This record gives sequence, structure tokens and C-alpha cells, in this order.
Amino acid sequence: MKPPDIPTPNCTALPAGLFALLADADAGIRRLEPENPYRLYEFLHAVVRRFAPVDAFYVCLYSEPNQALFFAYNAEGEVYDAPVTLPLGSGPTSQAVKQRRSIVWNTEQEARTCGGIMFGQMEQLTCSAMHVPIFGQGPDAPVLGVISAQAYQGDAYSAASVQALQWLADRAGVALARERDDAAWRYRLKAADAQAADRQRPLLAMADEFVLLLQALSHQADAARRLLPDPADPALADALARLCEDCCAAQTNASLLPLRHCLAPTPSSALSTLSPSERTVLEHLAAGSSNKAVARVLGVTENTIKSQCKSIFSKLDVSSRTAAARLWLAVYPS
Repeated sequence: MKPPDIPTPNCTALPAGLFALLADADAGIRRLEPENPYRLYEFLHAVVRRFAPVDAFYVCLYSEPNQALFFAYNAEGEVYDAPVTLPLGSGPTSQAVKQRRSIVWNTEQEARTCGGIMFGQMEQLTCSAMHVPIFGQGPDAPVLGVISAQAYQGDAYSAASVQALQWLADRAGVALARERDDAAWRYRLKAADAQAADRQRPLLAMADEFVLLLQALSHQADAARRLLPDPADPALADALARLCEDCCAAQTNASLLPLRHCLAPTPSSALSTLSPSERTVLEHLAAGSSNKAVARVLGVTENTIKSQCKSIFSKLDVSSRTAAARLWLAVYPS
């Protein structure tokens, strides 16, 4: 198997077993739905734990116009913590963004020098940590964020571990960029006018409030799950477990709402680019009709409908019927 092309300088060769793990991870990332970033972050967390010690893990996205860090996924051990938005500062995550390179330490002294932080109940400093930047389409692209794994023990991360995490960050960056229109994404990250920033501030506050609300619901769901008798009804236990997990996913999604704002045209303006026939086709698709059914109703061939769907997806900058239908229903709810 050909080793992954990992753009990390001066790294040792990765063990064969780690190559195989990364190849499996690449396939897993490709299968994930880009519309659900929580699943991607959860998957990355699980993969990193297979090749390195991980006491804490987070995925952070960066907004250049707001000079803000969106810590969308935070976990310590098995515990998911609420997302938080912080200004760009001088800590290791900010350093990774500003310097466009990995920030790594393996001793407590290095951690203090790099601005390492306490985890858990603010009792223990992470003695080892690796913070690697996420690039959208290669190392010359804008920094989209940072992935970090941290351990309480010293000397936890080898050069191979850092190299593997950087490779995962690069693959995650491709997956994240895939869900956005490249031109809109560049505009959103590079826009620097004060008026745009002012419009964004209320969104930041609303997102934070929404995250707190979802966090409270998550705690209530977890409390209800703990009240179940032992043994409990398996169906009820599974339902509550899924509710707890969905609350965590919803917090991640809510924390990223300001980043998604203005990344793409509004549904109404995007739909205005469609031809009358394409609008008709999309209306049928949003109603749940198959290509074959739409072709029969409109008196055209199924290949014609497939061709129109391809044009619709391109104009709306989506990759699925579901995403296209969602845009239509946002303007023309059934």
C-alpha cells in the first residue's frame, strides 16, 4: 500500500500498521455526511485514540473576520463538553492558527512555556499535547481550524503521532471544505469590513445562548437516563442514550451557525438561478417524487430529469436531492 502523502516536514516514516489505520480512516471520512460535522469530529476522536494516548480532544474552527475560535467539539475521556467560542489569543490553538504549523509538547515545562491549560476540574496540566492546523485544500490554503489531542502523561506523542494527526486534519479539512462553496468560503473568511463583523456579533451571542440551552437539555436527558431501573427497558434505555447523543450533536451544530451564515446565497436568491423547468423538477423532488415519477408526470425521459438534477445541484451548490429539497422547502414550505 502506498503511504499517504502527509505534508509534515522532518517526520519519521510511519509504521505499516498506522498506514493501514489511516487508510481505513480516510474511507470512513468519505462515507460521512458533510452536513453533520459532529459525526466527523466524533469519528476523528475515535481514530486518534487508536494510535495515541488521548485524555482530552477537541476540534476548533477559526473565523478570520471575527478573529474567533469556535471550539465545536470538546471531550475529556468519555465526557462531551459544551462548545465554546473564544477570541483569537496567544494560547497553543491560536499559535497553531497564526503560525500555520503544529504546536507540540511532551513535558510539563514545555506545556507551561506554550501556554498549556488545565483540564478536568482545573487540577491537572496536560503534560503532552499536539495541536495541528486544519487546511481546506492543502498547506497553502487558509487555516480552517485546529485539531488537538492531549494527555496527562509526559512523552505521549511521537513524531509519527503528530504526522498521523496532521494527515487526519488534512483529510478533515477536505471534508469540511467540500460542504461549502469555495468562493463563498474565501469571501467569508477574508471579509474584513467592520459592517460585516458588526452583523456577525449578534449571531455569536445567539449561538452561545442556544448552546447553553441545548447543554441544559442534555443534562436533563442524562439525568433521566440515570433514573432508569436496573434492569431497564432496552428500548427506553436506547432512546434516552440516543437523545443524549443527539443533544451533544446539536450543540456542535449550533456553535457553528455563525460560521455558516453568509457562506452561501440565501435560498431565495439561489433558487432564482434555476430555469422554470428546473424549478418544476425541484418542486417535485421536494415533494418526495422519484426521478422516474417526475419524468412520467412531465412527459419527458428519466435521463432528462437526471440531467436537470445535475444542473440544479450545480446551481444550488449542493450534492444531494435532500440538500436541494431543503433549500426549496426553506422558501416554499409544504
